[in-house]
Amino acid sequence: MGDDIHEIIQNIWANSIPSEETDWVERVSALPASPDPLGDHGELVRSMLDAGVPAATIARFARIAAYEAVFGTLYELDGEPCPGGHEIVLSLDPTGREMRPPA
Repeated sequence: MGDDIHEIIQNIWANSIPSEETDWVERVSALPASPDPLGDHGELVRSMLDAGVPAATIARFARIAAYEAVFGTLYELDGEPCPGGHEIVLSLDPTGREMRPPA
């Protein structure tokens, strides 16, 4: 894979896959429920917090879900498995952990 795909994947990591920082969890949990698209976002996060799910666990789950969505999208755009694509996406994880759990 060329340098262009590496740059694209680095941009995806920076803009589409959230970090494991938890500052957004409280911010989102304060959003009021609405009938708008994604209008239950705050309510869902709030219910997880109310159930005792730690903010760090919510953030980690969001990161994993976003990674899976991005990788699935890249796979579908290409139409077939890209040789080594999974490893390239993992190797460009800005944390250096290749999506492994935090220590």
